[in-house]
Amino acid sequence: MKAINLAYELLSDPARHGVASAPGPFSIATSALPAARAGEPYVAQLAAVGGARPYAWEAVLPAGLALDSSGAIDGRVERTGCFPLTLTVADRDGRTAQRVFVLHVESAPLRVLTDALPNATIGEPYEAELRVEGGVAPLHWSGEPPAGLRWVRACASGRRWGRARYCRWSCACATRRGRPRACPSR
Repeated sequence: MKAINLAYELLSDPARHGVASAPGPFSIATSALPAARAGEPYVAQLAAVGGARPYAWEAVLPAGLALDSSGAIDGRVERTGCFPLTLTVADRDGRTAQRVFVLHVESAPLRVLTDALPNATIGEPYEAELRVEGGVAPLHWSGEPPAGLRWVRACASGRRWGRARYCRWSCACATRRGRPRACPSR
């Protein structure tokens, strides 16, 4: 009886005869793409389940991104926005799976780069440029500069009148989404 059971096991095991079992259902396992930041490196790895390897991936991606044969997306997106895209994967046997994703590309964080303003001389023309990076144009500056100065785009200009030795003032810069970032004060 043992010999019959052993013979049955050996004969019923397809792996022992060089016959591969049928691959399981084929689908894209990745459920969402991570958000990207404009101007910064982006990397995402796609995954598929089932089917017969190797897989071949296809998609039309936003400018600056590339998709390789392993399902890795990498590159740098320069524009902000939401980009719908359809990813397609094919297995060795020609079966395909598709999934629609939305890639959200956020703006880089708004940062004020100017950390100090030059000193002003009373009665002399004054101009100081405030520099920022990130955010989404147009940027809006706010705040009340000292008497005699005014905002001209991202510059405080005019003539400083008065006897104060030190002047402190603050301003803010905001994206069109209204996220203010503080400017330096002096």
